[in-house]
Amino acid sequence: SQGGQSRDVRNAKPLTLQDAQALMDKTAAPAVVAVAPIIQGRFDIAVGSNTTSTQVSGVTAGYASLSNELLIEGEFINSTNISGRSMVAVLGPTTAQNLFGRTSGLVGLSIRIQGKPFRVIGLLKAKGGSGFGNQDDRVLIPITTAQTRLTRRSSGTSGIDQIQVQASSAETVKTASTQVSAILRAR
Repeated sequence: SQGGQSRDVRNAKPLTLQDAQALMDKTAAPAVVAVAPIIQGRFDIAVGSNTTSTQVSGVTAGYASLSNELLIEGEFINSTNISGRSMVAVLGPTTAQNLFGRTSGLVGLSIRIQGKPFRVIGLLKAKGGSGFGNQDDRVLIPITTAQTRLTRRSSGTSGIDQIQVQASSAETVKTASTQVSAILRAR
């Protein structure tokens, strides 16, 4: 389940990493088992003179399990990448094909996102899909790197675009949603 209930955007404050951390409070939200804050935007990605525009998402280490991401090569973003604001990237297979013309042997190679160098550390397994919402045409980077190196947010802000939330079971989705809403309203 995603924590995406509608809210009055006129009075809504931007979501923050602190909001995501508050949702992991087992006392206030016992039905929530995982939380994944995300920063996203569309950016130019390049390898040599080959350039494509694709979705770049700044994510945490927990995003992989919450979103059922599987790797066919390399490793996923980890807590060291997050704390170090590492310039590393995990590629979707369509993005890899568009940039390199292949979907293997990419770990350790470099790409540029908005002209900044990133080292490829992993390649995602295909999920399928096409067009604008193609889950295979994307790049994942550490959320802290996205905050400090790519977004146009003013320095010092910790705004994020989305928080994905996983309930403990199908039966607790409604309860988790109520708990998430209460926490975010209070904050």
